[in-house]
Amino acid sequence: MSFEKNTPKKSLNIVCKLSILLNILTLCFGVGYMIIPVHTFILDFFGLILILSWMLNIIIIYLDDLYLKKTSVIGKRINHLSFYYIIIFIIALLVMVFNLLFINLIVEEEILLFIANLWILFGFSLISGVGILLGIETLLNLEKRGVWDFE
Repeated sequence: MSFEKNTPKKSLNIVCKLSILLNILTLCFGVGYMIIPVHTFILDFFGLILILSWMLNIIIIYLDDLYLKKTSVIGKRINHLSFYYIIIFIIALLVMVFNLLFINLIVEEEILLFIANLWILFGFSLISGVGILLGIETLLNLEKRGVWDFE
């Protein structure tokens, strides 16, 4: 009986920790790729980590929405952070796609290529940074009473 009651809390705990780790790795790989832009098998690994971290962030948002008491002060803060993550995710993806298209159109201007690459790095960093913040905020408030429905 007690196993079923603690399962959502334990799974949210594991998902948050894994999400924080993968978002930090995404930041490291993104910066590393911008410093040394060489296509290797590491980029395939980076893509896998990137997609997994984004999926875990979405799972955190789903579990927060499912189990969070949005009437408490902490619940409202985590809920707002979830909405901010979704908005930032959409805007950052649009910025990255626009700059990838922009890079494909530019052939000779080195400064414009550099600026476009910085915008792409900014998009990755923003998504990962807010994902880390969402994971930490959820993880730190997981044990607080009156915030979750699975208590």
